[in-house]
Amino acid sequence: MLNRLDLLQIFYTAAESTSFKKAAYHFGRSPQTITRAVKDLEENLGELLLHRNTRQIRLTEFGSRLIELSRKSVNTLYSIFRRIICKLSLKYQV
Repeated sequence: MLNRLDLLQIFYTAAESTSFKKAAYHFGRSPQTITRAVKDLEENLGELLLHRNTRQIRLTEFGSRLIELSRKSVNTLYSIFRRIICKLSLKYQV
């Protein structure tokens, strides 16, 4: 199960690539997994984030605003997590 930060990263990648298939390739997952992750995020937020058709996806107004407001914060959190994991792995190396 993916956490909300993971769902946001998947959403950002899908939105930037305008394709679930391209986002799936980026994460090494199936397009169905990416589609489901974005749908889960939409359900969590109670808002549609992407307009979909058979060829591409595009941001809704809410989706665009979400990226604008959250991108920097999410990237900062991931950076903090990476530093913590790195410090912990150095601390416990034999």
